[in-house]
Amino acid sequence: MLSLNPISLLFIIVIFNGVFFFCALLVASNDRKHFAFLFSLLPILTLIVIQALIYTERWYRTFPHLLSLIYPMALLIGPLFYLFVKSRVGRDNVFAPTQLLHFIPFTLAILFFRQSIFAPYETKIAIWQASLQRDDFTATGFALMIFKVVLNSSYLFMVWRIITAYQQAHGDRLTREFASALQWLKRLTILILSIWPVYLLAGVYLFFTGTYHTKLDYILYASFATVIHAVAYVAIRKPTAVTTNHVPVFERMKYANSALPAKEAQELLKKLSATMVTEKIYRDSNLTLPKLADYLNIPAHTLSQLLSQHLNVNFNDYINRFRVEEARGKLLDPAGRKSTNLAIAFEVGFGSKASFNRAFKKVVGKTPSRFAREQH
Repeated sequence: MLSLNPISLLFIIVIFNGVFFFCALLVASNDRKHFAFLFSLLPILTLIVIQALIYTERWYRTFPHLLSLIYPMALLIGPLFYLFVKSRVGRDNVFAPTQLLHFIPFTLAILFFRQSIFAPYETKIAIWQASLQRDDFTATGFALMIFKVVLNSSYLFMVWRIITAYQQAHGDRLTREFASALQWLKRLTILILSIWPVYLLAGVYLFFTGTYHTKLDYILYASFATVIHAVAYVAIRKPTAVTTNHVPVFERMKYANSALPAKEAQELLKKLSATMVTEKIYRDSNLTLPKLADYLNIPAHTLSQLLSQHLNVNFNDYINRFRVEEARGKLLDPAGRKSTNLAIAFEVGFGSKASFNRAFKKVVGKTPSRFAREQH
């Protein structure tokens, strides 16, 4: 009968969560391009914990394949989390070649460990066995640990600064739901950031005492992975935590010093209006500003600037106006009255009855039910 210790059971739970949330997010998201960094982060964290389970249960004779990959993969945690958050509240919502610079440490680590990473099967097993017989903490290992802590902590600190700057710049313009989601994401960042100093202090103690326990790494990664998986959970259950339709804080100075040329703005407004009227893209309940910008083949910040400066409206209000107008037409149509308000709400693009009622009252001045009753 297979017997597992408590730490291994924790690893299995984390691995299950990683696979489950990755699949759920993959299925639930209709805007996968903008979740690319999160899609990459989850399987990497899951592989790290799988490696921890293999080592803890001494399964390395059967599965030595991930040998030496755990360190390079750890160097991806900070950069991927940073790029993920920045893509949600910044202008970097599409992939750019310059973002590859964030993966230089990972590439260098692969080169550093290339002999063991690409070693034959039998050689990897021998390396595993040799590592189990050593309990000293070398200067090289200590330097690598310091670099790992500094790199990831730096990225997480930048994430905290990005969120803080966004809150300060747009605090009075954020919806209550999105402001709450941002605050949750900020607390999560602080929680993750607090893990690394503890890990560093433990590593310093082990180095100066002359011993090293590899399980320190695995406990860290299991905790880290569990926290990061919460991001995927919120991405599915509370999408506003990872998406935004507000003007990025990185663009606010640009907006203040520049404006779209009048001719270009008019052409874009005609194109936007034609798209909404003829193609009724607003019926997509998962429509976001980046998604609409991609559809129009223009940058997201240009669309946001167009709505803000030329229509004096934010993205949500602009989209909801079209939804409300179509819903009002259906309520006025005798044939449409046979449908329930909820059915009409879903048909025109609202995700819930509450959001439909709120938007309808904001535009029309009364709830859909009251509006319908007054037509009889």
